[in-house]
Amino acid sequence: MSLTAMGRSSMLRRLRLFVFAVPTLLLAGCISGVPVSVTNHSSAELTHVTVTGKGISEDVGRIAAGATETIRVRPREATTIKVAFEAAGHRYSATTEGEIENDDVNVIVATFGEDMSLSIEARLR
Repeated sequence: MSLTAMGRSSMLRRLRLFVFAVPTLLLAGCISGVPVSVTNHSSAELTHVTVTGKGISEDVGRIAAGATETIRVRPREATTIKVAFEAAGHRYSATTEGEIENDDVNVIVATFGEDMSLSIEARLR
């Protein structure tokens, strides 16, 4: 095999790698994470708000009465999502019934009601 043929062969291998690797990397970056929205319908401020799951630990901080905060989590594997916080001197937490993945299909909605009840669910977008 001539030097020129070896150079072309090497170049073609690199080109094939580039053609397959770049779209794969771009598509992997398109998954922006699973939105987790926490809505506070109570008259109390929520403090120490956290969102956790397998490989996930996000500190949301505080959520004012009547406000909503949304973050995005990027689980590396299937996981349940837990939302926890303090309000009016009590600790509250709720966990999704099923597991979610970082698939741009789910959205997690946690709602703290006027009656101080907490619900959480995973919904399809």
